[in-house]
Amino acid sequence: MPGPPLSIRFAVGAGTSPNKDDDVGKIITLLREVEEWAGGTPNADRTNFKAAIQTFQRVNRVGGGDGIVSPGIERPRTLRLLNVRAGRIVEPEKGAAYPETANVTIRFQVPPSAQYSQGDKRWKEQALNDSKDIIWGKGCALTACATMIAAKNIRFQEPHLATVKSVLASKNPSYALDPAIVTPATLEAWMSYGSQGYANRSKGRSDLDFGYLTGGFGKRVWLWSQYKGSATSFAEVSGWLRSGLGVVAHVSNEGTINHWVVLTGHDDSGIFSVMDRSCELQFVYFSQLDRFNRYHFS
Repeated sequence: MPGPPLSIRFAVGAGTSPNKDDDVGKIITLLREVEEWAGGTPNADRTNFKAAIQTFQRVNRVGGGDGIVSPGIERPRTLRLLNVRAGRIVEPEKGAAYPETANVTIRFQVPPSAQYSQGDKRWKEQALNDSKDIIWGKGCALTACATMIAAKNIRFQEPHLATVKSVLASKNPSYALDPAIVTPATLEAWMSYGSQGYANRSKGRSDLDFGYLTGGFGKRVWLWSQYKGSATSFAEVSGWLRSGLGVVAHVSNEGTINHWVVLTGHDDSGIFSVMDRSCELQFVYFSQLDRFNRYHFS
């Protein structure tokens, strides 16, 4: 059984952190206790704990990925979440954060072959662009877009296919699937060629551009519009799904999660079903979504 919560006196991690021996030892203990799927590092030690902290932060989207664990377990930040993931702190029950079930009608079908997870071993360690971020840590938007495109059985064609093959050969040489199939690995490979699918087409950026990434498919896939907050309504978004459009939505549940999913269906009361193999969400309330990218297919 896990012991009591572990606290530290001084900051641990990157930069100018004091990294006192006793504090570092406690962070290493926590990193080892956290399951790997939840961002833990079973072999954490004094040679790799800084990188392990960043991995944990990226997977759990906490701390801004700064690689620093600050003292204090009262607030929802890195040290508290490490203790929670290690089973040393049990969060109080707050009721269902997301709908447990709903009578939805599926409008956007995603076949099993396209139900991707950003933690899939075939691509989870692939770097985003030329940054230090990887698909496993910050590739939820990429994974959602790959899922949405693959669901329509749209594949890479020449000359884009040649680009995908070339980049995969250096970034993910063990990748064994048909490179014409759109997956998180192949979509990222196309995007990272000259940073053509990333924000401002800039090197070092890991945040994708939802419009640029459609360039690999010409007019077969294109972004029609982006919506934020109150700029649209549940009726409008559900109408997009009824029209056969692909919708990638951002989940921001009162600041507790930062995640992208594919909308697949809806009911009549404000609930969407989603395809998400990364955080295993099945349903979300419309109120938990704050951004929508809708895609047309030709």
